[in-house]
Amino acid sequence: TLHLEQQASAAPKLFVLAVGVDDYPHPSMRLQFAMSDAQAVARALAEAGQGLYGDVVVRTVLDREATRKKLEAEVRRLSEEVAPQDTFVLFTAGHGKTIDTGYYFLPGDFMPTGEKAVQEQGIDRDTWQRWLGAIKASKEIWLNDSCESGSLVQTDSSVRTRGDTFALQQGTAYEKLSRATGSVIIAASGDYQPAVEGFRGHGVFTYSVLDAFARADVNGDGVIEALELQAHVMKLVPQISREYFGFSQDPKASLANFTDFAVSKRAEPIVPAPDAAEAANIPKTPTHVVIREAPLFEAPAGARMTTEPLKPGTSVRILELQDGWALVARDGKQLGYVAEPELAGLQ
Repeated sequence: TLHLEQQASAAPKLFVLAVGVDDYPHPSMRLQFAMSDAQAVARALAEAGQGLYGDVVVRTVLDREATRKKLEAEVRRLSEEVAPQDTFVLFTAGHGKTIDTGYYFLPGDFMPTGEKAVQEQGIDRDTWQRWLGAIKASKEIWLNDSCESGSLVQTDSSVRTRGDTFALQQGTAYEKLSRATGSVIIAASGDYQPAVEGFRGHGVFTYSVLDAFARADVNGDGVIEALELQAHVMKLVPQISREYFGFSQDPKASLANFTDFAVSKRAEPIVPAPDAAEAANIPKTPTHVVIREAPLFEAPAGARMTTEPLKPGTSVRILELQDGWALVARDGKQLGYVAEPELAGLQ
């Protein structure tokens, strides 16, 4: 009894399990950003959870290590550590497949050995349901950025897909899982849609999640709640996919037995390194021109960058607008933020 009382009174902890698979054994299945996306989400939550929770426990399972056996062992370990007052976040990125409305995540040792390979080797919805149900946290979020390679014919090798058939035929499937586990589930794309990777060094969905940790604090209380996270991702993913990839990727979410809760503190905005921006498939066609000398900033109203200001007459492309600030690029390379009044649209 004393142990239970001590456990109940302990400060809530945040537990994160981040899974990312790029390096599948078969060369045709390999991805580019799933592993780094898992690491980025784990790192962001490790930093943004400090001060909000009594402790933050982060574990990553990457590439060939992400076997069914390894994942089951990690879940078993978590089931012994996580208490009801804690928060648990599961992030998964890799290949996913829906067959007859059943969802399968393809683990790091998956090999396409025949027609039944997905059902035989994939981790199905019922298994995820059983695993998540064993974790005692009353507040759970599953962020699922899955993929299905070869679902679309790509013209640029840096752009691949996550989850052509994965994400929600599945409204029903995810609702059942959500009811069973009490989880918030946010899935990267809609019915039989691709989920793109290759945007500023991330999958579009993962980029939107990371962006939410910085910009989704609508009520201004300094923390990102689950509903704020969901709303930001649901808005930003279609916006990015339409503008940069020419179609609307529509994430889906399911919430059951739900009372809103804080996920993390507000984080610093994402400022991709130059090599990440170059890999982001940023269009080179300019949309605006600089009309007054425009200093560059790391974030909206943030620190001024040490690079030279943009000179009047410089043509740029606006990547996003926020609160009077524009994130701009030139010749396919992201530059930084400038004040929107310094720019004029090109006809």
